Amino acid sequence: MSLKGDINSSFDLYQKLKVEAGRLEVEVTDVDYHNFIITASNLFEWIQKDLNSTREMRRKASTAGELYHTCKDIANAMKHFNEKPTLHIQDVSSMGGYGMGRYGAGAYGVGERSINLSYTSGNTESILDFKNKIMDFFRDVFE
Repeated sequence: MSLKGDINSSFDLYQKLKVEAGRLEVEVTDVDYHNFIITASNLFEWIQKDLNSTREMRRKASTAGELYHTCKDIANAMKHFNEKPTLHIQDVSSMGGYGMGRYGAGAYGVGERSINLSYTSGNTESILDFKNKIMDFFRDVFE
């Protein structure tokens, strides 16, 4: 009996993360942003707990540092309806409308959402840039 459905290993969850990343590549939406962050946050933990993870995979996953903390902080804020800044992340802004997001993405005349992460360091980053960092990191762990 399993409560996880057909996603039974960290590799399976990595495959799900690739699907979520692909959805963000097509169009940035709040739903896809949410799913990507939650999946990435869970994947860090799954690698450590999965008996199929090699020692090298666990070691690599443990070097995530800021990536892990950012995912965890945002995922926990989503889960607990927390709006307060954390040690790593100050704010996540999501704006939509004409002229937002990438040219040609999103519904005609409406545009794509623009989701940006603001760090406590003062730096900002788009969700697409953050997604790329996460995917590069996990590609190194799994492939």
